[in-house]
Amino acid sequence: MSDGTHEGAPEEPTTNATPQQPDELVFDDYVRKPFIVKAVMITVGNIEQAAPMIGHLDQKPDGTPFIEVDPKKVPHVNRVFPGFYLTMMGKRIHCYSPKAFRKQFLEPYDGLLTWVAEMNEDD
Repeated sequence: MSDGTHEGAPEEPTTNATPQQPDELVFDDYVRKPFIVKAVMITVGNIEQAAPMIGHLDQKPDGTPFIEVDPKKVPHVNRVFPGFYLTMMGKRIHCYSPKAFRKQFLEPYDGLLTWVAEMNEDD
């Protein structure tokens, strides 16, 4: 919406006042700004092409291909199998199991893309 509000989101505060320094450790709620990534599902057909980007191609004893991930290239995951997702945002690459990917990412639609653009207008 052009009036600066986001459908389904509460009104934004009118000031950007710096929070007071609390004497106690009190946690407040914050909403992380959304961002858009490029993603591809790793398949048997494209795993060989993806392997050099994140590690090296290997094979389980039953012949199932997987990528042994180089931790210098991709953090937090050791192996990538068909069905996993590879995401890119700029030069940053991450890999997710199918379950983790579905929990963290949505396919874009017009209303969502508009909201994301509005949330990131100041960046």
